Amino acid sequence: MHTLRLHALACAVVSCLCAPAALAQDTAAAAPATPPAADSAAVNLDSVFVTGTSTATTKLKSSVSVSTVGAEAIEQSAPRSTAEIFRNIPGIRSESSGGEGNANIAVRGLPVASGGAKFLQLQEDGLPVMEFGDIAFGNSDIFLRSDFTLDRIEAIRGGSASTFTSNAPGGIINFISKTGDTAGGSVGVSRGLDYDNTRIDFDYGAPFAEQWQFNIGGFFRQGDGIRDAGYGTDQGGQLKANLTRLFENGYVRLYGKYLNDRAAAYLPAPTSVRGSDGSPDLGRLPGFDPGRDTLYSPNFRSDIGLDGNNGPRSTNLSDGMHPISRTLGAEAWFDLGNGWNLSEKFRIADNSGRFVSPFPVEASDAATLAAAIGGSGAQLIQATGPQVGQAYSGLAVRTHLFNVAINDLGNVVNDLSVSREFGGDGRTLNLRMGYYTSRQTIDMDWTWDSYVQSLGRESRLLNVVDANGTSLSRGGLYAYGTPFWGDCCVTRSYDVRYDVNAPYVALTFDSGKFSVDGSLRYDMGDARGSYNGTAIAQNLDVNGDGVIQPVEQRVATVDTANSRPVNYDWNYLSYSLGGNYLITDDLGAFARISRGARANADR
Repeated sequence: MHTLRLHALACAVVSCLCAPAALAQDTAAAAPATPPAADSAAVNLDSVFVTGTSTATTKLKSSVSVSTVGAEAIEQSAPRSTAEIFRNIPGIRSESSGGEGNANIAVRGLPVASGGAKFLQLQEDGLPVMEFGDIAFGNSDIFLRSDFTLDRIEAIRGGSASTFTSNAPGGIINFISKTGDTAGGSVGVSRGLDYDNTRIDFDYGAPFAEQWQFNIGGFFRQGDGIRDAGYGTDQGGQLKANLTRLFENGYVRLYGKYLNDRAAAYLPAPTSVRGSDGSPDLGRLPGFDPGRDTLYSPNFRSDIGLDGNNGPRSTNLSDGMHPISRTLGAEAWFDLGNGWNLSEKFRIADNSGRFVSPFPVEASDAATLAAAIGGSGAQLIQATGPQVGQAYSGLAVRTHLFNVAINDLGNVVNDLSVSREFGGDGRTLNLRMGYYTSRQTIDMDWTWDSYVQSLGRESRLLNVVDANGTSLSRGGLYAYGTPFWGDCCVTRSYDVRYDVNAPYVALTFDSGKFSVDGSLRYDMGDARGSYNGTAIAQNLDVNGDGVIQPVEQRVATVDTANSRPVNYDWNYLSYSLGGNYLITDDLGAFARISRGARANADR
């Protein structure tokens, strides 16, 4: 049985906003088929904002903390990963040292309570990439890429994020795609200056046949990552397309995406630490620069072990983070007459892949590490590289290979809402009612193994040989599982479905200079599935050669005979209340109080 914990968030914000003179203007509340593109400056207060709010409005008149980042600003910042794009957004902290994905993303005032983005939701065209932002080895940013099809990013911090989406009281970052409302396109080629990496981006969109428009684009890349692994770690790309049919009173849009990309997943690196806890001095170890080097190596390319069903499997370490995503979606907006509007968003995503990366557990001299594993008199012998069979006496590292099969991270999401505008004479009251539903699957197998590597560039695998000359390792592998961590939790298999249903309602009153809005959301969810932990098998012939070698005498396996149920429910109420007052045409102040929560999934 899993235990449910809800994380509540309550906040109040007061702020002043200034816009360039003569730029402030009122904007109609109705959402157009293609919202105006945001200016490249994140502080352009005249741009229309549509994410996490009840009605489309300018940032100057908004009563929440919002930012937009246009495609031009993203290009000028030259991000090397999706996580680095988030550095353009005020109030968002993104730790992007892990490479293309698996970043820790936090909103100001909230901690990084786990990996990923626990209190923040990453969206693509108004719907979540993942229902939970901190899925272990399946963070949302792993399945999200930026390319030339991106029109802009809208971000909301706190506030009404708690009532216009589920499980994200801290905020929303929404990637909004181009839709082809203007004919044109672009092609770009980028090359790494100090590393071998080539990437091609393209995009083209245009109206056609009077009431139609389309956009298509994507990217392809190959080459080295930002650290020198000794081989090409980046390979793959993305293709996105959408088709829109315009009507006199609205539009219907169909869209799709195919992502198949590989990039190294950089985990913590061994580092020299001197000084005190209060004033540490971090530096290089002999032969290893933690700022540039990696334990990925041409001498460590495969891992042969067991899968989630305890059958044989072989993993290529060049997979790194390997997301495969196939998505299809539909979006519609219609003016129904008499002030009523209808909005519908639907998407189904087939997500899978793999996450494999070496995690350094401890680093020491060869003699100390050999003795810790093989006993007194043990030594390390090179198992790969140009000096196979020779003794090794330099610095060595005990490595746990994080090897996770992402069998299914698919989801189905739907957000349906209706709105009605009342009033006149410069005063309007907007009512919006909606219903959100989603199903998120988390189906993964963790089968981690333990290795010994040399510490340095193009690291070599090392066998542990005891004082009697018996090799306790095979190809650098000294244990199936992670006995150094007590085999507590890293050989597992789980398959769980998370269903979320959430009705919501919002009211917005606008008198021109003054506006006030309030919203409520009631989340109901349940988790159903199974979990299988670790079982230690004795004398298991993993490689099937008919001989039980020392490394096979104790093997961590998935305990398929003892499946434990996952069965729990949750529900919680979220609210948000805020107001904005335009002091002058280019100066406004707002205040807001909100309360939100999120449910735990696999973390």
